[in-house]
Amino acid sequence: MTCPAGTVPASPAAAAAGDHPGGLRVHRFESLADVPQDLWESLAGSDSLYVCEPWTKALGRSNPALPIVFWAVADSEGWIAGIPVHLFDAAPPSPTYSPWGLHPGLADDADLVRALPHALVGTRNGQGNGLLRSLTRRPSEAAFDEAVAVLVSGIRAGHPDRVIAWTYAPMRFARRVSAALPNSVVLFADVTAEIPLPGPGADFADHLAALRGSSRRRVRADLKLIEAVGGVATPEVDPAVIEALCDDLAPLLGNVMRRHGHEPDVPALARYLRACAVPELSPALFTVRSGGRIVAFSLCVRHGEEMSVRVVGLDHAALEERDAMDYAHVSVHGPVEHALRIGVRRIDLGVGTLDAKLMRGARPRALATVVALPAASPHRLAPGLERTRLPLLTEQSRVMASLRPEEWDDLEI
Repeated sequence: MTCPAGTVPASPAAAAAGDHPGGLRVHRFESLADVPQDLWESLAGSDSLYVCEPWTKALGRSNPALPIVFWAVADSEGWIAGIPVHLFDAAPPSPTYSPWGLHPGLADDADLVRALPHALVGTRNGQGNGLLRSLTRRPSEAAFDEAVAVLVSGIRAGHPDRVIAWTYAPMRFARRVSAALPNSVVLFADVTAEIPLPGPGADFADHLAALRGSSRRRVRADLKLIEAVGGVATPEVDPAVIEALCDDLAPLLGNVMRRHGHEPDVPALARYLRACAVPELSPALFTVRSGGRIVAFSLCVRHGEEMSVRVVGLDHAALEERDAMDYAHVSVHGPVEHALRIGVRRIDLGVGTLDAKLMRGARPRALATVVALPAASPHRLAPGLERTRLPLLTEQSRVMASLRPEEWDDLEI
């Protein structure tokens, strides 16, 4: 279904969730297939790669059995903002995307709360959240905040019996969501590592010059060791070639998950990798080989000026024998060189192994969880847990422990 630019469709698929003051209207689309292409094109701006159209559709391909609905808010002039919502029968199985896995002790009866149906708003995979928004509409900040509040209220009203959660949301955005979500809490969740890159025409020397002295020295030492074993690899960017390798890559990704205490579903990991290896996400595969085998890899995806090092896979035994910079090669240096060539302005390296990333020029960005129980739920969220995960993080990262508060990106809750 298409409609003239700037108009809002009226169809059974786009069920208006209600009219609101100021002419704002909230719409719910029952599946991604029901979302008109004109809407995607109208809301081409995204706060995060992990809520954009290509990434959301990749998640749909990765697990087509999991429903994804889409909510959007419009006024008489057209669409203002929108967001996908992922619907689970119970708490998400991955502890890194379940609010109860991230924040144990948050509910008074965790097992019963986990059994409730859940709605993960924005993304269910990827360390970043936000909204899709119009690139052509320029409402005032107050008007946009009102539209966001109406959208959040519509999502709450449209899923009254579900736990509502926004995971890995930037702090300012999390507070904006929570203000419109009754009985919600905002909790510090984690830190993602980001590398900002210089503007168009910049090269690796410009990137090095922008780093602190200690990071610059570490990067140069890494590259010297990498050069000794053949230099930074040229990435594979042909989606068809990457897709053909996914069955071989999945066990290496499983190794990393197992190292972090999670038992991997290797066939599901292969499906996930194939879902990412599509032209719309401009995939780039970085590999290190030894004895003809891939012993380390990362798969990056891109949307606009943002690139994500989505996954890293390793053969730990082979890497210990090599005693090389293979992890840093595929997770940082290869992606940085590629990003500079293609004009990317920001690389998201993800959460975890923060010291390795921060010592090589990445900056920390605090992320939050917003969670609200159903209004009719007899359960309650425990108070005072907003910053419980912060000491855990600083205990694991000496770099994070040494940072001054002003070096964080919007930590305050």
